[in-house]
Amino acid sequence: MSTPLQRSLEEPEPSRASALADAARTRPTYILVLLTAVAFCYQLDRNVLYVTQELVKREFALSDTQLGMVTGLAFGLANGLAGIPLGWLNDRVNRVKLLAICVFAWSGLTTACGFASNFATLFIARCGVGLAEAGGTPISLSLLTDIYPAKQRASKIGIVSAGYGAGTVVSSLAGGYVAAHFGWRAAFLLYGLPGIALGLIFATTVREPARSRSANERPIAAKAIPQAIGHLVRQPGLRVLFLGTALTSMTSGGVSAWWASFMMRTHHLDLPTVGLISTVALGVCATLGTIAAGYATDWARRLTPGGPFLVISATSLINLVFASLALWTDHTGLMIAALCATGATTTAYLAPRGAALSELAPPHLRGLTFTLPIVISALVGVAMGGVTVGALSDLLARRVESGEALRLAMFLVLLVHIPVACMYLFTARSMAKREAAARN
Repeated sequence: MSTPLQRSLEEPEPSRASALADAARTRPTYILVLLTAVAFCYQLDRNVLYVTQELVKREFALSDTQLGMVTGLAFGLANGLAGIPLGWLNDRVNRVKLLAICVFAWSGLTTACGFASNFATLFIARCGVGLAEAGGTPISLSLLTDIYPAKQRASKIGIVSAGYGAGTVVSSLAGGYVAAHFGWRAAFLLYGLPGIALGLIFATTVREPARSRSANERPIAAKAIPQAIGHLVRQPGLRVLFLGTALTSMTSGGVSAWWASFMMRTHHLDLPTVGLISTVALGVCATLGTIAAGYATDWARRLTPGGPFLVISATSLINLVFASLALWTDHTGLMIAALCATGATTTAYLAPRGAALSELAPPHLRGLTFTLPIVISALVGVAMGGVTVGALSDLLARRVESGEALRLAMFLVLLVHIPVACMYLFTARSMAKREAAARN
């Protein structure tokens, strides 16, 4: 029995007269471009608070713990709680319409953040943004899986994921400028508009692609979700990806949220300068690194079945080295150079993880499989990463100067990269051994 929401999202049968138009509306390249734009708006709206957080902190007189709550906990908690229901819908309803609704909602709620009057109202608005954005990445990955073959998938996921980097570029550069000249509220009001328009374009110009699952692989009922999650967690490769996501998101989500504050406190840079550096290092370099990681994963996958895991392991260690250098050098120029290398590897795991998930996920559980890493990332990385760094900084500030406390807190969280790299490396080796044994 379908719910009213499901029935409203169901795709009607196309008429013969519209067959030609439908073919145009399901062109892979066009959908790829729009999904990249969705990723752009996703990151634009998510990151605007990062570059404006010091202004928000001063206006509302927030502690670092409270600042970590509005930048991370509010978004991550709602994002994680909404992920499972949206993942279930992802496997059952028209994904194009569902994604359009999500984009429209999170963009509108980003605009609402600009009207926040205190900590509580900003916290609630950010919860709304996090709830709506829970559908963005899983639905995009589900659509990409059905329009591209496995051998091309990692590079395409890398291109879409580059939209996150582009969103960071605009969020950091334009956000810093707008906030410095017109106030932090203006940045929120401005950033919500592109997504509102994109949601309408997506809903009216894209047709739902056919799902690549067999007739006996039917979507699960809502009451079967716990059993389905248990089934997915018991799969060795998926279990590693889920655990690795928890650890990686702690470092990427926790540390990335504080780079702007670190540069302002430790290197005494002004907001427009921080915005420019963040644009290049965490935006442009991240975009290029994410695309490169996608193509590297397609190449590595041809060499070994554990290719995606090897790419994640390597980029984790590279990120640790350069992020540590960026934190501990007192030379501003060297810090910026190291931060560029850090940015190039911060989100490099997205393409290999997405490619591995698309191959390991049962076809009738793809939406749920793609959602679980997002839920884990939201609850562990976004919700707890930023607030963990903030709480550590507050704790350490009792013994050392504020800038040094933040530096040490960020470094301690970065060390989580070590078990992450080891875990993915061992998994890749195990997969290679199993394939060799199967051949013999």
